[in-house]
Amino acid sequence: AMFLKAVAVAKAVFNREITKAKDNDEGRRLAEKVYEATIDKRFVVFPESYPWSEVLAVHHETIYALYPQGTRWHVKAVRSDRHSFKVRKEFPASWAGKRDAELGKITGVKDASFCHNKLFLVVAESKEGALALAKLALEA
Repeated sequence: AMFLKAVAVAKAVFNREITKAKDNDEGRRLAEKVYEATIDKRFVVFPESYPWSEVLAVHHETIYALYPQGTRWHVKAVRSDRHSFKVRKEFPASWAGKRDAELGKITGVKDASFCHNKLFLVVAESKEGALALAKLALEA
């Protein structure tokens, strides 16, 4: 009886892994579709949080990926190599660790809310704010 219970658990885990792999394949397909439709490929704006990192790793002109997470918008620097943490272009050093009004004052983007100390991620309250941060970082 315990063996049959273990088989049922293993079957459920196996089926979940199959579903997860199918979902990831679909997400990568959607991410590629968004990339192909993007005019300025230096930054790609995703309408949802897709598994984009492997897709953009092979498209070397893309510097930043923008995507919603919860009610905020993230701008994440694309890695220069998918096996490394080095990014193609960091955000400006003056943004490091800044939050809310302080980051807004430095960038001129009122709804800027966070920049990671390691300069690979910035967050804004709106899509427009995220786009403004990405454009500023590209020009820096």
